[in-house]
Amino acid sequence: MHVLITGGADVIGSHLVDSLLADDHEVTVFDNFDPFYDRAIKEAHIQSQRDQAAWRLIEGDLLDLAGLGSGASQDWLPSAQRSELIHQ
Repeated sequence: MHVLITGGADVIGSHLVDSLLADDHEVTVFDNFDPFYDRAIKEAHIQSQRDQAAWRLIEGDLLDLAGLGSGASQDWLPSAQRSELIHQ
């Protein structure tokens, strides 16, 4: 299964991503890296995920939904697989 997780670079989201990857799911993280949280902390949360082939990152804001379906991010949803969206 392929899962899109919004906020996947924060504490809870990154643990969810770790769990899904451990269960052999494909995961796309969508995060805006809001400056309210130190970016370095969020980067540390996802550091170990970056080298996994089943993991992708889209940096964007849900307030700009066009970013989810445009440009290089269009391939977040593989057509041949069941997909889920988790928003936190």
